[in-house]
Amino acid sequence: MFKTSIFSFLLLASASIFGADCCGGRPDLNAFKVNGLQRDYPILYQNLTTKRSIPVNEKSKNLTFSGDVRSAWAHLREDFECDRIRGEEKEKIKFPSCNCSECNFSEAQNIPFPNDVFGTEFNFYVDYVQQCAWGVVWVQYSNAAGLVGSLRKCDKFTSQACRGSGTCEGVYLRKAYIGYNVIADGCTRIDLELGRRPLWSVFDSRVEFEQNFDGVLLRTAYNIQEDSDLYLNVAGFIIDERSHHYGFVGETGYFNILNTGFDLKYSLIDWRKGGANRCGIHNAPANQFLVSQVTGYYNLDYDFMWNNMQLYGAALFNSAAKRHPIFLNKKQDFGWYAGFVIGQVCKEGDWALDVNYQYVQAQTLPHCDLSGIGTGNALANCFDCAETPETAIGRTNYKGWRFEALYAFSDNFILDMLLQFSSPIEKKFGGKHNFSQFQLEAIYAF
Repeated sequence: MFKTSIFSFLLLASASIFGADCCGGRPDLNAFKVNGLQRDYPILYQNLTTKRSIPVNEKSKNLTFSGDVRSAWAHLREDFECDRIRGEEKEKIKFPSCNCSECNFSEAQNIPFPNDVFGTEFNFYVDYVQQCAWGVVWVQYSNAAGLVGSLRKCDKFTSQACRGSGTCEGVYLRKAYIGYNVIADGCTRIDLELGRRPLWSVFDSRVEFEQNFDGVLLRTAYNIQEDSDLYLNVAGFIIDERSHHYGFVGETGYFNILNTGFDLKYSLIDWRKGGANRCGIHNAPANQFLVSQVTGYYNLDYDFMWNNMQLYGAALFNSAAKRHPIFLNKKQDFGWYAGFVIGQVCKEGDWALDVNYQYVQAQTLPHCDLSGIGTGNALANCFDCAETPETAIGRTNYKGWRFEALYAFSDNFILDMLLQFSSPIEKKFGGKHNFSQFQLEAIYAF
């Protein structure tokens, strides 16, 4: 009976996805997930993952399920030169905006962007593991707060109507994949997985891997010494099936090198398209990305402030970047970040803090794959449809700080606090564009 109920729930959730508009992975501007970001950063993601191992009547020894309920508030500010983008009527904004519908999917021109955003979210996870095979599902419901059923369009006939920002859709199939263990002999393991998940759930970065990964993944791992491991993940994924556009990504890593506490990782992702895209454009700027990232970690082997501590840093380089007039005929292809994590949240009273500095030039990575701080970009401009340096505004070309703190009031109730802010690296194109965000999110995980 229990398994039947779970199956019925997943069937209904999956069917409703066909009627939902996910905007190519980008939420509606009214949705809570601001700045186009969907990911949980590592200190929160690790905590929620532990809930998936809690048995329900031993979960029939094979079946596990878990979930979390979230309620959140975020305060945002975005300024261009001397104009405020949020909290003002759009008709008063002098912010340069491209006219490309693929870039700018904002609503009616006279509807303001809010400074304060509220939202509710529910995540449901199912894992079924039996012998050498497994299946994983993650369904997400994310809704904006407010009255439901209001019209979005403002004109002389509807401007007096009762308004609200609430939504009742927002179904998102975040994970749905199957896996099979090919080899497991104690020192070597090889797995093959097929289906959907976020890129960041497999490949490591604080600033990239935000997009969906629909494809096939080969995982290999090898135990070198008692506390040292080597791994390699290689995958192919679909970018746009209508234009036969496919991407390739790989990552290798070496944990606890020579028992020194150092970890080293290298990843490479190829977004390039051979031939024309779906609109017949050859060598479109949005496809010119071959991004390498080198990441290092140092794990302290002693307690710091009664907690574990990890230092990390990474450098990124886009070897496919080309000089472009909107970037003043210079390459903007480099990025890096560095920071530290203190603590880990597993039970009541635990806390954790993640602090990092990010520096991402305009051509470092595709703006649709950015998972870092970004620029806010409420008007959804993009570099791909900019024609002059003045309109070269996107989600990259920023430097800034990100602070995230977690505290567990109980084993299941967690408070997540986020503070981040950024400013442009290069003001000669795109102008002076500042962004800041403070967010509180209450999470009950089970």
